Amino acid sequence: MHKFTYNNSFELIFGKREIQRPFQLKDINLQNSTFCGYDMSELTNENFIEKLHQDDKQTLLSILQQSIINKSSYSITYRINNGANHYNSILEKGLYDNENHCFNVMLTEFLVHDKIKSDKYRKVFDEISEAVVLCKDNLIREVNQAFCDISGYDRAELIGKNVAKAIPTIEKDPKLYKIQDLIQKDEHAQYQDIIYHSKKNGTKVYLSIKGGSLEIDGEQYRCIRISDISSDLLQRKQLQETNNKYRHLLNSSREGVVIHDKGIVVEVNKRFCEITGKTEAEILGRAVTSLVIEEEVPRVIQFIRENEVNFDNIRNEKTKIAHSSGAVIDIELWGNKIEIEGNSFRFVVIRDISEEIKALKKIELNEKRYKLLSDITDEIIMVHDNGHIVEVNRAACDFFD
Repeated sequence: MHKFTYNNSFELIFGKREIQRPFQLKDINLQNSTFCGYDMSELTNENFIEKLHQDDKQTLLSILQQSIINKSSYSITYRINNGANHYNSILEKGLYDNENHCFNVMLTEFLVHDKIKSDKYRKVFDEISEAVVLCKDNLIREVNQAFCDISGYDRAELIGKNVAKAIPTIEKDPKLYKIQDLIQKDEHAQYQDIIYHSKKNGTKVYLSIKGGSLEIDGEQYRCIRISDISSDLLQRKQLQETNNKYRHLLNSSREGVVIHDKGIVVEVNKRFCEITGKTEAEILGRAVTSLVIEEEVPRVIQFIRENEVNFDNIRNEKTKIAHSSGAVIDIELWGNKIEIEGNSFRFVVIRDISEEIKALKKIELNEKRYKLLSDITDEIIMVHDNGHIVEVNRAACDFFD
């Protein structure tokens, strides 16, 4: 005869299930006089199945039928009415007996741990906003209300369940298997990860899961702390999408854009890199003053200090910056302040005006040449715009003097 010891967490009984009548227990050896409020005659009654919770009957039937077909052992948790319209959580393990064509069955009743059973500790346990699960031998021994809220299951549905099945992941998330392997190698292992979880109603949420060992009255338990971080991840995703759109707009600009925090570059667009001939990595983290030529540094420093104080717009300033090739680039710039994730930064937009300056110099040179040539001749030259004289040469001046 199998013998089992009684402790403050379990009540153990041993019996048999016949293959022909799998729902009827017989030859039960009760450790105590009753089990879940029932005596031996009530447990061996053919109506045993009716004592189970409605949601668990079909599950037990399916597992027993499959085990009979395969002649294999099984393990299942279910809820049984204790006679007072309350349900106790039961772990049933059936070892297939090929010789006698039956299952040797051990039933385990999960009782609330004494430390958590008291109203004082229970209230504190349930008031914790973080979901907490206490496990032993991979089976859930206790949960708080926060975990019930996250999972969508009530406490009676969870106690006694395999913790891996009680926290199912979407599409067989390999992270859960990695955690299981880690625990098997070291039962006191600490771990932390994010899993994609399916609640009872089918809602899918992201959970932050942290696990470690915990000693209660000399017994080692695995304590799992869980937080629903779906809203945080959604906000991050939305922020990332916003940042991607912002980055796309930034890089599609024809002007160079640099964002700095008190003179230190924190963001730069593609066009700015093209104008300076430098890569993004070469620019980020550098001082804005390092991008201008040495002669312009004092003026740029003064300009940064003034705008950190009053945040006035910078409009149509002109300066010179150094190209990576050593060439000097003439630019026009303007800027203002910008709020990013609640923090204030400065942005500066630059436009390469080197070609414009070259064109203006060419026009000025041509004008000088024209003036010189027109003054050499003795012919009178007058230039007018719709009848209004705008230019005359030396000969014209001498003639009308």
